[in-house]
Parts: sequence; structure tokens; C-alpha cells
Amino acid sequence: MKKTFLILPLILASFGDVSANGGIAEIVQRLRCRDIRTLRSSLTENVYVKKCHDNTHTITTAPGSRSAVNGPCGPTVGSVMLAGYCGRVFNPFDAQELGYFEDITPGTRPGTMRNSLNRLFRENSSACPAGDWTVYDTDNGYDFLNLSINRMRTQNSRYSKAPFVALVRARGLSLHYFPIVNIYFVNSSRPSTQTLKPGNPISASEREEILENFEQTRRVERSSERPRASERMASTQPSRVTSRNIGRCRVAVNDYSFQKIYTCSNFLSMMRAANNIFGLSAVYDDYTYIAFRNR
Repeated sequence: MKKTFLILPLILASFGDVSANGGIAEIVQRLRCRDIRTLRSSLTENVYVKKCHDNTHTITTAPGSRSAVNGPCGPTVGSVMLAGYCGRVFNPFDAQELGYFEDITPGTRPGTMRNSLNRLFRENSSACPAGDWTVYDTDNGYDFLNLSINRMRTQNSRYSKAPFVALVRARGLSLHYFPIVNIYFVNSSRPSTQTLKPGNPISASEREEILENFEQTRRVERSSERPRASERMASTQPSRVTSRNIGRCRVAVNDYSFQKIYTCSNFLSMMRAANNIFGLSAVYDDYTYIAFRNR
């Protein structure tokens, strides 16, 4: 049966570096996701919905941020969560303009992420499952991985694995939200990693110039890229992450135009490092994430 995907006009349309293990720039693979539609906006600016090889979604925006203090990662991740559970998607910039995912702090606090997701699920209760988004934290990385694997396998969603949100350290003092769409094992315990070059900061005036012709000049992807053979899911998936198999463990996240694959060890280091700044360690344990819990 053909699945429909609703677009939400929100007004909704239905449809620092981490030194220990490389950090956010060190990935196993970066996979292109194909364009499936444009979300046009009369309120802010157009964004672009993409579908990755595993039928999960991501949102591409023009480079840079519309806000001096809040990047688009919070509402962009929120749109992926709404797609994964409710089959609907919204424009992240419109969401910010309408007050979703916004608070008085730079970025989006985990509590604000939780509250905005709960608000969106209530407003779309006819399509979304009954339940609540909750902020969790733990001081044990193996517990985080194993609880997440179990929840992603057993909880119902529109994806093959139930997605959730993780808070990580980006570069310098920057924090970032990732939508985790899979945690899985491959056969190889010796990943070949690559280091992405950081982009240069974009000023407000530079962004205005980019926006003038971004839609006409951006590359439209017609197909989704799959993991290379050595990094495909093993036919037999262990039920738990242990010190003996963590080298084979991978985390898949959808980040704007791409799906990125990280080693589990590196991903844990990024989560730990997120709590080393802005006094977050006084509020949360080392690994902070926001997950959906069915009622």
C-alpha cells in the first residue's frame, strides 16, 4: 500500500571538539539523501524534505541560521520526529518564527525540546500516537545504548526503528541535536573513518546573498546513497552492546542533507562532552537524550 506523507504549514501541512575519539567531524560515512519535495513558506523561507536509503526523512535548509542565538537544529530534528511518528512534517524556520523550540537561552534547552515536541504531538493528535516526550539522562554509556536499542526495536513508529533525539557537543562551545534513526552492528570492528572539514561561519549579509539564488543553484539529489559493503548491517544483530562488540556498533543520524554514520564510541564521547559546558553537568548526567514514551 502506498504511504502518504503530509506536510504541515505549522499551521501544519501533513505528509569544541571532542578530543578522545574525533568528535562530530569524524564519521564512518556520510550518505546522500534524495529530494522528495519543497516546503514553501510565506512566513520565512523554503526548506527541502529528503528521504534517506532507510526511508527515514531529513530537512535541508539554506546554509547558516536566521537567528543570531538559535540555530535550526532543534526544530529540524523536531520535524524528523513528527515524520517518524505521525507522518507529518513542518518547516523548521516557520516553527521558530511561531515560538516553537525557543527559550531565553542560546540554543534550545532539552526541556524546551521536550515541551515543543509534546505541543506538536498534541496539536496533531489525530495522526500521532498517544504518549509523552521525556528528557532522560544516565551516567553509563552502555546503559544508554542498550536501553535505546531495546526501545527503538519495540516501540511503534512509521520507521523501521523508533527515532529519538540526542544532545551532543559540536565544535568549540557549540551544542547540537541529532535525530538518531538507528543503532546497529556491522561485521567489521575496524571502521575506516573520515574527518569532515568545518565550514566557515556565515554572516547575516552573506546569508542574504546565498538565499537569493540558493533554490536555483543547489544540487537536487535524485537517489539516496547506501552504506558501503563493509558498513552494512550484519545479518545477526546482538541484543546488547558490550565491551567486546562496541567496535562493531554504529549510530545513524539524519543531519540536514545527509545521513551520517558514527561509531558508538565516538558518539558517546560527543554526548559526554555536551555536559562539560554551560553548567549542564549540574542538571544532567553524562548522556542526555529526549525520547518518546507510549501511554
